[in-house]
Amino acid sequence: GGLVLLALFVVVMMATPSPLARTRSIDTYTVDLARRALEVAPKKAIVVVEHDHWVAPLWYLQQQRGVRPDVTVLAFGLASSSWYWEQLYAQHPDLAHFSIAGPGGRDGRVRRFLAANAARPVQVQSVRLASRLGLAVCPSPWLLDAGKSCAETAALPEIATHAQDTLRALDVGSPGTAGMLALITLERGHDLWIHGLPRAAIATLLAGVPPMAGLDRIDLARVPLYGPKRLNALPEYRPRVALGDAARNLDYAAKMADASGATDVAAQLRALTDRLPPVTSNFAELPSAPASL
Repeated sequence: GGLVLLALFVVVMMATPSPLARTRSIDTYTVDLARRALEVAPKKAIVVVEHDHWVAPLWYLQQQRGVRPDVTVLAFGLASSSWYWEQLYAQHPDLAHFSIAGPGGRDGRVRRFLAANAARPVQVQSVRLASRLGLAVCPSPWLLDAGKSCAETAALPEIATHAQDTLRALDVGSPGTAGMLALITLERGHDLWIHGLPRAAIATLLAGVPPMAGLDRIDLARVPLYGPKRLNALPEYRPRVALGDAARNLDYAAKMADASGATDVAAQLRALTDRLPPVTSNFAELPSAPASL
């Protein structure tokens, strides 16, 4: 028994991060993220999200904490199930009804639901999801707004500054959340890139990179505020990771800088990427050349 306890103690002490570095006890990121998104959502908005780190905390805050019960949280991944729609309408009986049966599978079903409730403002998790639903969206502080005239703002969105602050607070003590922050900032940076906001896009990608020597010397003033709008897929990377990875963010930021003409910034970013585990990027639909970003 004593040997077993000693072995367990050694395993715990040697596990990464070390017990003295762990910060999971103060890690409330997913709930904070969802709360901030709910608090600024328009009245009676429909919020369409698909990833668990959005869906679960939004449900928790609404159903257990009573935060913004007027907002309809639509979990896109469950929209194929009739039981889910029954539950959604039980929770929000003031929603207009629509025909669940119809063409287009899950995408078509959600499209018909949104059309039936067209008077309600809509927010979406990502440009990729919005395109599946036929929605034009604009960047906003937390989610993306559908059906609005885009204000051409190059400001860093609050979702990025919050990610940056969280990484600094947690340091190396909560690796799972660090991966999630990298993923969230990667997706939002890509969405800003699509909207022709290269400087904000790169800054958002870098907000998901933990502090490292040299990162603070990247001068994003050399990157143009505005660039061409694009309709491209988010790059896929190898090796695959469960959530996100700082190396992916740096790699994509370097390619964005190159494509924007900020070649010196791109060189600095590549040098930082070389200090992290190797990442090979490729595109599901497009060649991985800067012109195709």
